[in-house]
Amino acid sequence: MIATQPATRPTAPIRTPLVVALGSRALRGDVATAVESIADLACDHDVVVAHATEPAGTIAHRLEQGLNAALPGREIATVHMRSVVGADEVRTIRWLMAEGVLVICGSGGPPTVVDAAGSAAAVDHDLATALLAACLGAEALLMLTDVRGVEHDWGTAHARTLRRATPEDLRSMAFADGSMGPKVRAACRFVEATGAPAAIGALADARALLDGRCGTTVQTIHARLWADCDGARDRLSLVPAAVARSLDASPARGLSA
Repeated sequence: MIATQPATRPTAPIRTPLVVALGSRALRGDVATAVESIADLACDHDVVVAHATEPAGTIAHRLEQGLNAALPGREIATVHMRSVVGADEVRTIRWLMAEGVLVICGSGGPPTVVDAAGSAAAVDHDLATALLAACLGAEALLMLTDVRGVEHDWGTAHARTLRRATPEDLRSMAFADGSMGPKVRAACRFVEATGAPAAIGALADARALLDGRCGTTVQTIHARLWADCDGARDRLSLVPAAVARSLDASPARGLSA
C-alpha cells in the first residue's frame, strides 16, 4: 500500500510518535521479532517505523502483513521515501498519524539532502532516520539492531555495555564506521536537535529499551543527571521516609552541568 495525501484534506494536527529504526542486519533475518516489538509499542503509542533493507518493497510488505495480523483493526500504511529527504513525506506521515495509522517508511535508495543552492549530498540511512524523527517531533528515537547496546572498548576483554550516555560522552569514544559509528552519530544528532532521548539496542527489546531497562540510552546531560539521582535514590533502602519525601518535593535549584 502506497499512501498518498489528498490535496483537499485540512492540515493534520502534529502528533508525537515513537520513531523506530530497524537495522538491516537484524531485520533481514528476523521480521517476526520486529513485528512483535513494534506491535507491543503500538498498543499505547503512535509509531513510525523506518527501515532501509533491500529490497525495500519486499521487507515493507512483510512488515505490513505481520503488523496487520498482530494489530487487527489498526490501519497500516507504507510510505516509500524518495531519495531526497524532503517535506512532502513528512506532511504525508503527519496526516496518516492524525488518522491513527501506523506508518512504515521504506527508503528506495541512498538518501540525500539538498541544500538551498540545489547541491545534493548523500547521507547514511541512520542519519536520515534521525532527521525524519526530528522533523516529526518524535518523543524518542529507538534504533533496533542485532546487538544489545553500545559497547565501550568493543572487541576487547574490557568491553561493557553503556547504559546511559550523553552525546558528549559518545563523541569522546571511537566507533567503527562499518558498525556502530553511524548509529551513534545519528542518535547524538537527534538528541542535540530535539532534547528528546534516543536509544540503541536489540530488535527484541523495544519496550525495555524505551523504558530504559536495557540497551544504551542517549540523553541530554540534565536528563542523565536526574536519571542517575533517581537510580541512586532507589538503591538507598534505609533512607527515612521524610527524607525521601523531601527529595520528591524539593525544586531543582542551581542545577548546572
